[in-house]
Amino acid sequence: MIFGIPAVVIVSIWYLITGIRISKGSIETNPVYTIIVLASYIIYYVYFTSKKGTTIGKDAYGLKVVKYHTDEKISYWRGIVRELTKVGILIIPIFGGLFYFVNSLVIIFSKQKRGLHDLAANSQVVRVKSTWPMKKQIAFFGGYILLFIAIYILWSSIGQTINQFLPTPVTKISTEQKSWKLFENKTDGWSIRYDDKLFKAPLLNRSDNDRKLTFNRAHGLDEFCLDSFNVEKRDNPSGLPLEQWLGVNDPTYNYQGKVQESVSINGIIGKRVTADNNAVYESSVPRKYRIVTIYLPFNNKVFILSYSDIYYWRFPKEECLNNEAAIKAFFETFSPVE
Repeated sequence: MIFGIPAVVIVSIWYLITGIRISKGSIETNPVYTIIVLASYIIYYVYFTSKKGTTIGKDAYGLKVVKYHTDEKISYWRGIVRELTKVGILIIPIFGGLFYFVNSLVIIFSKQKRGLHDLAANSQVVRVKSTWPMKKQIAFFGGYILLFIAIYILWSSIGQTINQFLPTPVTKISTEQKSWKLFENKTDGWSIRYDDKLFKAPLLNRSDNDRKLTFNRAHGLDEFCLDSFNVEKRDNPSGLPLEQWLGVNDPTYNYQGKVQESVSINGIIGKRVTADNNAVYESSVPRKYRIVTIYLPFNNKVFILSYSDIYYWRFPKEECLNNEAAIKAFFETFSPVE
């Protein structure tokens, strides 16, 4: 916790400056966080061990690091060797963890309780005084734990509120077409271009009367305002006018708060319907969400392009608008294929 809290604060500030969204696990998995924790850990131990011969934890239990078979403090160089051997090696995948485990066993079973890091630095840990009184231990370490819990609870309770005011993330759906890929659905007769780096392969949702493909956000990009878009084909064998077909076939058309407007995509004239609703998501308080649906009639069929921003209340408005603009860019590439 001594190193964790400062590292979280520093990385959070860095995220705020650079406009990266703070989400669950985004701090702990950031390489900067690992570097800060490791660096502060080594600096802390090297400084206190070499300067005073003890750290806060060791002082609480009357322990001191000295040169082997002497009562002299170790040098900064030996302190660096000691800590790099003890924890610096952890950055090596698999081997680092295995070494740390073996080192722990060496400490437990050796007579002098010297780990491999002590052997490398020619040091040892000795007891020089009695431990802190139990009341002092409880007050100091218990207080720090309570501080950690308080910060965690505070962040959990106000996190969503704070998120509304955070900068727009630099990671969002791109409207650049360099990484776009053409997807053709020859069975249902349509094609669309989409960013295959940011979206998973489409998932098919079947029912008796329609077929819908969902383009889901790629793994690791699901903490953003919009997470998917859909393309669906429905039949209109009677050749009904679009508005009449909509009133009969699609409940979205009848939602409260809907806004209708005419659209033209690749020469097809259709309707864009924006509907606002309320729902309960991760909270007992109803939240507004929006469903945007574009209906394009073509040869006794109706193609439906849609997305919903059920998470938009979590994020800055600017971010949602950026993502929505990108979804629109994908839809503008939609084309029927005979």
